[in-house]
Amino acid sequence: MNTKIKHTIIIIVIICCILLVLGLRAILYAPPPDYTIETEYGDSFSVFFDGFSQKSRLYYEHNGSESIVVKHKISKDEIVGLCNDPDLTAYKVDGRVLYDCGNGFSLFDGKLETNTQLIQVIKQNLLSDFRFFKKNTPFFLNNEKYKGEISDMLSKLIADEYDGLIKYGLNTDDKTQISLMQEYARSLLS
Repeated sequence: MNTKIKHTIIIIVIICCILLVLGLRAILYAPPPDYTIETEYGDSFSVFFDGFSQKSRLYYEHNGSESIVVKHKISKDEIVGLCNDPDLTAYKVDGRVLYDCGNGFSLFDGKLETNTQLIQVIKQNLLSDFRFFKKNTPFFLNNEKYKGEISDMLSKLIADEYDGLIKYGLNTDDKTQISLMQEYARSLLS
């Protein structure tokens, strides 16, 4: 075999070994979080912020398995407490629900059979802001148990009949949010 080819193969093998070691090191030794957010209920979330992509990755524990990616640098004010009972802790984060029923935090995946108390908390906050409304309302509309109730809620929202909508978290002072929700409600009912 030609000496140039041997040297090239040796260099490629060395480079591959170095890349493999660096890759394993990155996987096994995650960097420390950029900052930690302590919530109103006393939970701590580690935040890793990537300045290049401008995304935050939020973990309940450093190196935890459940995370939420947010498309900006997240602040403490954006983790809103929904429930803090002995059996359930839930937060609203970027329109999604992060909850703990005693087994560690999980991201709500739209399965309405998950936990009755959690589903009630989500339903009571459906109209609290547009992102939350847009992310979670389709789950209820696609479920036979809740479809009628949520269709009625959407019809009242479109018709500006706000009296019965306070129980879903509607803030009647925020006309911009209401307008966005009404537009989306029309698209859901059409």
